[in-house]
Amino acid sequence: MNVGVGMINITYDIWKEACNLVKDYAKKYGKFYFQLYPFYKFNNLNNIESTSFFDLYVSNGAIFANYENFNKIDNYCRKSDGSYRNRLLLTPIMFIYYIAVGLYISKKYKQKRNEEIFVKYGGNFENNDLHYRKSYKQFVDYVSAISPNYKYYYKIDISDYFNKIDIDLLTKLLANSFQFNQKEQMIFKEFLNWCGNGNFPQTECGVTSSYLATIVYFDIIDNRLYNSLSKEIQIKNFKICRYVDDLYILLDVDGRLNPDKIENKICSIYENLIYNSNLSINRKKSVFKKTEDIFDDLKSFSIIDEDGDDIDIPFEYKNHLSNFLNDLVNCAEKGSINYQKYTDLVNKYFENKQLKYHAGQILYVLVYKNINWLKGTRIINKITKIIDYDFNVISVDPRRLVSMIVNTHDEELIKKFLNKLYCCAEERNWFISHNFMAFQYLLYRNFVSTKLLNKMKEYFPQNVDFIVKYYKNDWRNSVINKEVNMQVHKLHYNETPISFFKFLEIVSIKNGNVLQAQAYNKNYFDSITKNIEIVKGYSSDKTKVNYRKDELKEIYLNKLRISSNMWQSINDLCDRRNKNPFCHASCNIFSSKKDLTQSITIDIDNINDIVNQIIDRYV
Repeated sequence: MNVGVGMINITYDIWKEACNLVKDYAKKYGKFYFQLYPFYKFNNLNNIESTSFFDLYVSNGAIFANYENFNKIDNYCRKSDGSYRNRLLLTPIMFIYYIAVGLYISKKYKQKRNEEIFVKYGGNFENNDLHYRKSYKQFVDYVSAISPNYKYYYKIDISDYFNKIDIDLLTKLLANSFQFNQKEQMIFKEFLNWCGNGNFPQTECGVTSSYLATIVYFDIIDNRLYNSLSKEIQIKNFKICRYVDDLYILLDVDGRLNPDKIENKICSIYENLIYNSNLSINRKKSVFKKTEDIFDDLKSFSIIDEDGDDIDIPFEYKNHLSNFLNDLVNCAEKGSINYQKYTDLVNKYFENKQLKYHAGQILYVLVYKNINWLKGTRIINKITKIIDYDFNVISVDPRRLVSMIVNTHDEELIKKFLNKLYCCAEERNWFISHNFMAFQYLLYRNFVSTKLLNKMKEYFPQNVDFIVKYYKNDWRNSVINKEVNMQVHKLHYNETPISFFKFLEIVSIKNGNVLQAQAYNKNYFDSITKNIEIVKGYSSDKTKVNYRKDELKEIYLNKLRISSNMWQSINDLCDRRNKNPFCHASCNIFSSKKDLTQSITIDIDNINDIVNQIIDRYV
């Protein structure tokens, strides 16, 4: 079986496994997650997971030669502090590749972590589970079970963890563990940077990111922490438990010691260990307490998208829901409500430690599973008043409150909600929160509202284009465009690194690095040229990959006999290359006072068009 000679060396078995995992994941959760919805709607991946598709388009990297596959949009979600986190949505084919990369690394990477350290991440590649829920429940259950054996726990919070992950360092950690050649390392780094808009990626359903951030990035750090704590004579007994960046150290200490002293000592040790990994401790959010309080600090896990009956909500909570909405009505009528006051209300009406679930989780269950409670006239009237009095209350908790509106199944209420959104658009009062509401509503209604999409388009055209292309139409038809397909079938595509340089060109354009993109565009053109020489029998020398202008002239004008206009474009490409500091010891290009972005982008588009014309007409 052919392996990934074009890009990262992913085998067909891994590709097929990734496709099947995504397919199963979407079947169960696709109605809840934007990233999974295209698989949920178009649930047949037989062509994408086939050996023929892999050999023709994946192993040689041809899926990376199509600009359209690198579309990407923002997908904001609320953080626990009320701010928005921007999680990006990838095109379906790139999401499959993202999962395949995680699978590939999980099968290769050898942990150095001491077996005494308990570690979980958001999913489990080994158990074919891409969802975070089960692994986090195992984490919570484990920590809760062993905590009575210790007197104290120290929960350490890392400041802005995902944005601080050093992708270069991460790549070195991988290369030190298994055979990860230089080309694969380069592609891995560029792919992750593209996924995360220049940072470590935070994507919806991001099990690959969670694996890399947990199992790989913290591997050596956790081991060194274990060894350091083992040498501290004041610490009698300890257990290190990690879930991604949430680190719990359960411990017993000499009773004569001040706990603050132990906390400061451990904090100093850990700060020293993570400093060279570009990380720092958020002391304000870190806590040192007795283990009897540990449940309140264990991070809440979402249960909104499970089909099982994990929580049986007592019937009296129907009254809690009604009273909760009463308070929201009063807030909306008297002025409004901010995020902190809203959170306080959620805790007031839904917190119940006997249920061993957080208040927010219980509200999720009411919204998503106890739907019959939402259909009562009293509940519908209260939600209607909230929208009438102050529509912006919905923006405080758009996911749950929009879900509540939709799950009433009351057409008049839903129309009122939509009309408010339409008015925001028409009055030019459309914010990110409105976009989030609209996106959430569209997910629940299978993206059928053309009117709402048209209202969104004026403010977020890229989002709407993404929805139309991947959510309303069969995305599988756009993975390979006709130009890439023509190259694969007309050229000996595997003979030269066409897709490698095209990939680097595309991600450079997407990241705004136009000079770099121009340099890669010339390398791409030279790779195409080498391929044409091989196909036409002009040369059998596969080692020559760079061409001077006179050599290109001999091939294209004298042998292929392309048009003079086409040759002029190639001639210009050579001249521009000699002005590009990425290719030549010259900085003449900077003598222009104009922004080069537009002109270089047009030049690259022109060359790509010329390549397609030449292959179509002359090869």
